[in-house]
Amino acid sequence: MDALEKLVKRYTRLQVIEAKVKSLSEDQCEVIALDGSNEFFKVSLNAVLENESDKMINYPAPGSTVIIAIAPGQTTASIIAFSQVDKAYFQKGSTVQEIDGDGYKLERDGESLKKVINDLIDEVNKIKVIYGNTINVAEMIKIQLRLNRILK
Repeated sequence: MDALEKLVKRYTRLQVIEAKVKSLSEDQCEVIALDGSNEFFKVSLNAVLENESDKMINYPAPGSTVIIAIAPGQTTASIIAFSQVDKAYFQKGSTVQEIDGDGYKLERDGESLKKVINDLIDEVNKIKVIYGNTINVAEMIKIQLRLNRILK
């Protein structure tokens, strides 16, 4: 609770500006105020700056409108609201999730859920049945293709 109280006290009189996203990098973006009065470089996409290993970042779409905030006495700004999100990224320890228009990615300790599922399907497709019904390899491949459209 102390950390939350410190943050609230630290950001009690925020300067709030509506802006348009000009460009993006991995963890920052460049925006211009909608009234054209100011341009802001190196605007943080993550409002929590103290924690580098655990983070949640929403990437605004280029050209979209965002609301940025600047704390009194500070020179850095952070995005606090979005009109359109292009990608969402979440990391907690060695677990990473990413969601965008291409699909969903989940990794843990460098191992991808997509790769594990594809490896499983490939191994199941290798099963040979001597007596009775064998697996339907064509259907398993269809399932694999459906999964690959969801996962990236």
